[in-house]
Amino acid sequence: MTASPFTNTRFAANTSYTDAKFASFPRAVDVFNHFVDASGNVLPNAPKWQYFLSTAQDFPLANGWMLTADANYRWRDTIYFYFTNQDASTERDGPGGTFNARLSLKPNDTWTFAAFGTNLTNARIVTTDVITFSYPEVGLNQPRSFGVSVEAHF
Repeated sequence: MTASPFTNTRFAANTSYTDAKFASFPRAVDVFNHFVDASGNVLPNAPKWQYFLSTAQDFPLANGWMLTADANYRWRDTIYFYFTNQDASTERDGPGGTFNARLSLKPNDTWTFAAFGTNLTNARIVTTDVITFSYPEVGLNQPRSFGVSVEAHF
């Protein structure tokens, strides 16, 4: 959904619901290399719910310059990393989200200057989990970061 209820104001939102389960998986191999019945288990990396919210406001300035402030929040439900052993807390990551913001200045159609912050709440979310030679390895989302950018359009 997108909406622009006022001049220079924009809202966007989306959501998804996924009920992804194995109908039949009687000989799945667990992390200990044993056969188990994973029928009915949730597919790995398939959160049941996800949503994204975004808002932006333009502030027209003198001489045709435009200042834009925007922010967004992305959230996802619990994800499982493996076909099996989904009861173990180490085999899943709970729900979580990240908040981002950006302030940009556009003097003309060629240049845009911006300052931004990502993951402003510094939420730590596990994005991947693999077992290599019996050792678990996890990947985390990017920590809080700030930056500036300059864009040229031609």
